[in-house]
Amino acid sequence: MDFFFVEYRDPLVGLIILTILVFVVAVANYIWKIFANKDEEQKLEKFIKKFEMDNAHKELLRNSSLSFGNLSFLAEIFTKSGEFEKATQIYLIALEKCKDKQEREFIFLSLAKVYFKAGFLERAKEVLLQALKLRPRNIQALKLLKIVYLKLRSYKENLELLECLFELNEDVQKERDFIKALELCTFNIADEEKKKKLL
Repeated sequence: MDFFFVEYRDPLVGLIILTILVFVVAVANYIWKIFANKDEEQKLEKFIKKFEMDNAHKELLRNSSLSFGNLSFLAEIFTKSGEFEKATQIYLIALEKCKDKQEREFIFLSLAKVYFKAGFLERAKEVLLQALKLRPRNIQALKLLKIVYLKLRSYKENLELLECLFELNEDVQKERDFIKALELCTFNIADEEKKKKLL
């Protein structure tokens, strides 16, 4: 028994035990992080899958004989329920399938509304510009693009857009004044010449 206590009091044995203890804690921490990362990755994948449409569903929608009306109705349901990603995917599938100019214009406008509701303003702008390439006198698309430009603080483009709406006999004088006032607020006080030019 004395033999055990003598070795236990030896400083070298204490250092070995301390080293082993630190090693065990480090290995346990490493293993814990591996399992925690796997769990985190699984939760992230599950979250992403909520917004992704399965490839099987995409192929089903592409290959099936669903009409344009059915696809747009399905996309509207997803939009109303707040599942914007699924709605955009369905609109993109419908866009691939349709050949009619009016249907394409409707899809572009609906897709822009979904992007706008989801907060993707740049995408909404791109889609609205595509809709306006199909029919430049689309008042609904112009009005939505006006709001997108306002949120993006693109005042110059917004003023140009208001000119287009004025050409289509829309009353835009108050909006034009409002945009000019917003544009004035963005300039520095030192830019008096620009302010006078705008007024």
